[in-house]
Amino acid sequence: MSYSQSRREKQTVCSNMMTLLLFMFTFMLPIATCGFSIQLIPIDSVILPTNHTPEERHNLLANISRNRALNLMSMSAARAMNPKEEFVKGVPNTIQPPIYRVLSNYYVTRMVIGSRLYTPYLMVDTGSADTWVQCDGCRNCFPIQGGNFKYNESTTYKYLPCKNPLCVPKLCDSAGVCLYRNLYSGGSKSEGWVSSDTFLFSSTNHTSMKLPVAFGCGYDNQNMSFGHNDGPSNPIAGIFGLGIGTRSILKQLGKETNQRFSYCLPSSRTSRQTHTMISFGEDAQIKGSVQTIQILPAENTPAYNVKLLGISIAGKRLNIDPALFQLKRSTIGGFFIDTGSPYTRLVQGAYTILRDEMTQYIMKNYGKRPTRKGFFDLCYGSLGGNVTLPSMTYHFKGANLVLNSGAVFERFGFDLCMAILPASNAGQNLLGAFQQANHRFLFDVGKKSMLVKKYTVSFAPEICL
Repeated sequence: MSYSQSRREKQTVCSNMMTLLLFMFTFMLPIATCGFSIQLIPIDSVILPTNHTPEERHNLLANISRNRALNLMSMSAARAMNPKEEFVKGVPNTIQPPIYRVLSNYYVTRMVIGSRLYTPYLMVDTGSADTWVQCDGCRNCFPIQGGNFKYNESTTYKYLPCKNPLCVPKLCDSAGVCLYRNLYSGGSKSEGWVSSDTFLFSSTNHTSMKLPVAFGCGYDNQNMSFGHNDGPSNPIAGIFGLGIGTRSILKQLGKETNQRFSYCLPSSRTSRQTHTMISFGEDAQIKGSVQTIQILPAENTPAYNVKLLGISIAGKRLNIDPALFQLKRSTIGGFFIDTGSPYTRLVQGAYTILRDEMTQYIMKNYGKRPTRKGFFDLCYGSLGGNVTLPSMTYHFKGANLVLNSGAVFERFGFDLCMAILPASNAGQNLLGAFQQANHRFLFDVGKKSMLVKKYTVSFAPEICL
């Protein structure tokens, strides 16, 4: 970190007091009377080239989904080696940004950071708690279309001192500045300073709120890829973390978010110009045929783990051992609701039973055998236009998530493939963005019942536009 050591040492003395005041201000803000939202942006509708063939697009998404499962395992294993790190063991007053679909099932949001109004796209991630961006002067960098965050030019930027309560775990440099380290699969990592600066959020009454946020300023980002490998045309500058954890946006802005948020992801069949919103606090509402399940405490991971009991195809319960969906040693099994994975992944033992049942169903009704296409091994190229494909149901304790065939199969041009991928039996189960489409999800990690914190996720069918 010698390239900016002198500036940092000059800032450290005064920033210790200033960031402590900043932290106190964050948690003493009055409860807002209305929520706020941010946009969810599908990348292919706004910022990626439109010349991908359907097969290229889906193979790219499948590769992202595969790496995603490995990344969550790597992050969980890394946290297990840092026992001092704090994790919230229950579920997260008010904000609202837009989110956009990326490559049809990969979502980002756009933030406004610092006094110079840096406006990066950040991947919306319910599987991680940290928000981070790549900073100017990085020694290992990935290309960004809009450039790195020029923290030196922001008059509101400060380093977070090691003694700040948000410095968890206590990773610090020799100058007493807090550090973060996120390890991913395949040798990927992001390291840097935990910093603070202003983030500008739009509220529902068409005003803006400028709030101090602790985030990672990444100076060492090795082998990082967000699924788009066209060099400088990559638009994504980092992560917007919505998981459970000390530095999560939910926790930091607790007065505004009330530690709850909701979203409704549009189907990949909707217009490329479609975008939706993540709503926080009072704006995070859900209605209709609402079902609620408990979020299970998951040691060493900020992701949202729920108890899945089984799966049905066309009303037939599959003979899958529920133990395959139970979390073991924080890196194996579990069933995570994850916006960071475009496609759902099931461990091999569950996937094989699902695939066999789907194969038999289509063979019995239409006399067709499946073929492989790219990462997908259950595809059909000539089913015809009058085919009725089966629904799929995820059975939770006291709730059922029912998905029509459009949330199970995706088109590759003239081919139709089951948009679910296998994972190793030593891996994790992920409910990806494709299968969350046209349902509203509400995450609430701020509820309390008597002396016990109860974290919940609710869902209901909704046409997401």
